[in-house]
Amino acid sequence: MQVGDNVRVRATGRLAIIVAEVGGGRFELEMLPGSADDPMDRDTVQAQDIGGIYSADQLEPS
Repeated sequence: MQVGDNVRVRATGRLAIIVAEVGGGRFELEMLPGSADDPMDRDTVQAQDIGGIYSADQLEPS
């Protein structure tokens, strides 16, 4: 895995993009919007989810 790769977080199934490698086999992610996250499909607009730091074993290629 490397910066720019699309991945899926195993625990949640959310799609994300790797934005930085922070060392020790850990990556900073930015969550990608899914169809259910489309603001047009909701009554109220919500802020984009902030990704977080995940280890490589918590992720799978998408």
